[in-house]
This record gives sequence, structure tokens and C-alpha cells, in this order.
Amino acid sequence: MRFDEALNFSLEELYQKTVPHPRISFLCSSYTPLITKERAYIDQSNVKEMTHTLFDPVNQLASIDSRQSKLIASSIYFRGENIVNADASQACRDLKGTIDFVDWNPGAFKAGINRHRPISSSVLKFPPLTKDILAIINTPVISDLFVRNLYNFDMLFSKRSFWHWY
Repeated sequence: MRFDEALNFSLEELYQKTVPHPRISFLCSSYTPLITKERAYIDQSNVKEMTHTLFDPVNQLASIDSRQSKLIASSIYFRGENIVNADASQACRDLKGTIDFVDWNPGAFKAGINRHRPISSSVLKFPPLTKDILAIINTPVISDLFVRNLYNFDMLFSKRSFWHWY
């Protein structure tokens, strides 16, 4: 663990919660807020709004829509100086009612809070934020991404595109 806090969880706990069985690991991630430096000072969303936008396709770090199928598990990691436990708990309770989880995994949801401010990166050009939320989601809808990639590869292969590169 990088930071020693009560509501923090380690990578081992993250893996145990999001991958209930070794063969069922379709992990993808989501991050909010994905905003520019110009919007960072205007857009100061609260924890509830940020948590609900976490599962939008715009905030997914892969080109998928996790709302299309049931989720196997989800771990949400809140980070920021001004995140209150009650706000995070209420946002998670509201989120559980709107997201479809599989029936056979009752412990499919884990949340953690870190009180340290997110670190901004000059390389990635992210603005300095006061809070952010990361979700690691286990969902079979990630297979749609691989199907699309395979289709595009087959189309290029049938036209013999880029063969001269190899």
C-alpha cells in the first residue's frame, strides 16, 4: 500500500474483489473527471455527480459501454482532500441501484478512499484537481472491443494492406 489509511485497499484486495474466479477476468478501467485545463477551474463537480459519470462511455478508458451488460464486479477508488465518507457511501449506494451486477457474486462492489490530493502531470497535460475517481470494472462487454479489432484486422488482411511493411 502506498498510503496507510483505514479506507484504503491494497492491490491484492483489488484483485480478490474484481476477479472472483481466475478464468473470469475482463478488466477495464474508468476515470473521472477527464477534463482540460480550461474546464478544471469551472467544473467542480461533487462526488455523487462524478460517481454517476464514472460508468459513462465517455469516461471509459477503452472504447466500450459497460452499461450494455451485467457487471461481474467493480472497485471504486475515491481520491482527494475534501471527500467525505458519507458522500462516498451515499454515491456508492445510489450507484448500486442503477448498475446491473450478476446474481452469483454478492460481494461485487468495493470502495476505497484516499485523502491525498491527485498529482497532476506536466507530461500528460492534466490539470491540477482536488478530487478524482477511478473504477476497475470486470465486465464481459470488453469482448466487443476485441471483436471490432478482429473485424478491422480481417478487413485489412483481405485487402492485403500494409503487407509491404512486413
